[in-house]
Amino acid sequence: MRIVLTALAALILSASASALEYAGEHNQFSFTPAVAVSTGKVDFDSSAEREYWTSFSGIADFDYLPLELEFRYSLADSKERWLDTTAEAKWNTYGVGAKLDLSWRCQAACLYLMAGYNFSQLNGKVSAGGSTVTDTVNMHYPHVGLGFRYQFTEDLRAMIEWQQFNIGYQKYRDEEFDLGHARAWQAGMAYFF
Repeated sequence: MRIVLTALAALILSASASALEYAGEHNQFSFTPAVAVSTGKVDFDSSAEREYWTSFSGIADFDYLPLELEFRYSLADSKERWLDTTAEAKWNTYGVGAKLDLSWRCQAACLYLMAGYNFSQLNGKVSAGGSTVTDTVNMHYPHVGLGFRYQFTEDLRAMIEWQQFNIGYQKYRDEEFDLGHARAWQAGMAYFF
């Protein structure tokens, strides 16, 4: 009886060890971390000019799924002048998003869809006739997009992305106003650890 119990315990322990080893090697939720920086232009429905757009991202690229999660900080600055009036705006955006590859086993070149949610702070400053007014508007809204990436090496990737931010109606001092949409084109590089 002792030999049977010892053999059964050995079988259970070896099966558990094999299962843990398999799970460690083939965990579908394992990911490779990366950081990215990109720059481009953003076009707002409410402005005739395109503004410079810069993004910094932390990425979790899932090893066995066609999916990436991204935490992104982006900023755009704007400055316009009319006669003796100057208007400045700084748009700081914090976003959480996902990128879904359009092929399951994307190797070097890959197209992907993007979707996410953003929390933004728009800081404005208007100067006219010697007086200055500043104010801040906090906003939240979704975004969608499309991207293409090329993996140069295991550690280095280039990407080009287009995003549409559906800003829509936002509240400011008990009033609602429509900011419409913003569209951004950007190119950048990512480094994988």
